[in-house]
Amino acid sequence: MEHTHPSPSISKSTKQYLAEFFMLFAAVTLGFFAENIREKIADKERSRELIEVVAKDLKSDVEMLNMLKDFETEKIKQCDTFRTLLSADPATVDQKDYYRVLTNYSVFFVFTPNDKSRIDAESKGYFLQDEYKELSDYIRKYNFWLSDYKELDKLYVGHAQRYLYDIIPLITDPEIYDRQWRYPFPELESKKGIRPMDPAATTKAKYYLSHTKACMDTYKTDIDSMVYYANKAIELIERNK
Repeated sequence: MEHTHPSPSISKSTKQYLAEFFMLFAAVTLGFFAENIREKIADKERSRELIEVVAKDLKSDVEMLNMLKDFETEKIKQCDTFRTLLSADPATVDQKDYYRVLTNYSVFFVFTPNDKSRIDAESKGYFLQDEYKELSDYIRKYNFWLSDYKELDKLYVGHAQRYLYDIIPLITDPEIYDRQWRYPFPELESKKGIRPMDPAATTKAKYYLSHTKACMDTYKTDIDSMVYYANKAIELIERNK
């Protein structure tokens, strides 16, 4: 009698297939979650690094703003000195003092903020995150006063240009002005007596000085507000490092 033997089975049972499928599914799922967690950690680190750059840039802004405030305080003093010289008898005014104040008054600076890091952080939505909610409020208020400062800059630049082209020719000697209007400003010799001016020109110049002082006062108010909110933001960032 011939005996037959069953051949070994090469197929897997349904349970084995399901077990392998679920193991593979679990591995892929865990890998997905792990990658997602890693990406969130990396993004959090990137946001932290960028926010620290924001603090560094705000410090640079504060340093520049404090310098500008000192400049604007000095500008107000120059306006008062210039006004006194315009009111004096031209024969008694020293040309060195007169042209030094006149040219120093003509100089102005435009504030350029270090805002790339803040723009980047905002574009990436970092300021919308709950952990930066308080910081976002400080940045928003800083930007409000910065915008006001920039609008004033536009007005003052126009004011300064009109002074240079409309007023200067009425209250200076063109030859002396040509020697003085260089950079750095040369020292004129001390000499009593300047060119007599038309009273209408003197009055117009004094109005320009009054407008300048009002602009400088407004600049200083904007600067105080910007410095206040910048320092609050810096303090918050450094406290949460």
